[in-house]
Amino acid sequence: MAVLLVSASMNAVLVYRGLESKNMVADACVSEYAHLKRDLPQPFAIEGHENTTPDEEWRLPDPDTGTVALTDKYAVSKGLRKAQRWPWDFNKGIYFIQGYHNLHCLYMVRNSILEYRNNTPQTEHLLHIDHCLTSLRDDILCNADDTPRFTGGHFKQAGSGTNQYRMCRDWSKLDMWANARSGCYKTPVDPFDGVSTLERYKFCPGGGKPWIGAEIFKGVDPPDY
Repeated sequence: MAVLLVSASMNAVLVYRGLESKNMVADACVSEYAHLKRDLPQPFAIEGHENTTPDEEWRLPDPDTGTVALTDKYAVSKGLRKAQRWPWDFNKGIYFIQGYHNLHCLYMVRNSILEYRNNTPQTEHLLHIDHCLTSLRDDILCNADDTPRFTGGHFKQAGSGTNQYRMCRDWSKLDMWANARSGCYKTPVDPFDGVSTLERYKFCPGGGKPWIGAEIFKGVDPPDY
């Protein structure tokens, strides 16, 4: 019993030291825009051939949160290209945060797979699906994650990475950052519903109404960008 307690204690120390070491590295890896640190320990997904992620978990986070309106002054300070004008303030451009674009693509590819499995017509065109797969591949290559995942015995031990922790950024903090700069956009259920594109930018978190008094309703056209 004493041996087991000592072994458990040593494992706890090793885990702590490992996470502490990763925290030191994480401090130097603050994200460029939302200033997020890798300070959230999370395990790799548990392998389970009989389990699938529930549908409700695939509805969040919402990719639309990633549509943000950034001031031109901020964009210039960060070396970003000037973007199309946000309809409610011509001093702001519309940007789509990369992480949310990845989710948008992942959800789309998953939906296409489910439609194939259920023998239902494909919602998205192959070109869009291929764009998303290419985008996800490019992002994986860009990040070049070098975390070594341990391996277990074939069908005798836990699968690769099971219960192994890594340091992640807190997505809820990214949500907060994006919502504070929200573009108020909501993707329509039916993109061909005939509703004005402007109406899609009237879903602000917190109930704000930035379109009231906007120049676009005074006959002023958005400037070229």
